[in-house]
Amino acid sequence: MVTDYLMPGMNGLQFAERVRAQRPDLPILIASAYGDLSSSDLKLPKLQKPFTQHELLQAISATLNDADRDGSNVHVLRRRP
Repeated sequence: MVTDYLMPGMNGLQFAERVRAQRPDLPILIASAYGDLSSSDLKLPKLQKPFTQHELLQAISATLNDADRDGSNVHVLRRRP
C-alpha cells in the first residue's frame, strides 16, 4: 500500500497503524515531503517528495522485496539532491 503522510482527518502513519491492525503483513510505503518521520514506531519505509516515476518504482520494489525477504517492512529511501 502506498499512502501520503498528509491527509485530512489523520496522517499517513495513523492510517498505516489502523491498516496494520487488520493486515499486519501488508507492505506499506509512506510518501512525504516532510524530512523526518522517524518518530514512528511502525518503522515504515518512506519516499521523499518530490519523486520521479522511477524512484517510486524503486521504492515499491524495495518495499515488496524487504517484506518478502524477512517479513519486516523497514526501508528508508531518500531523494538524492
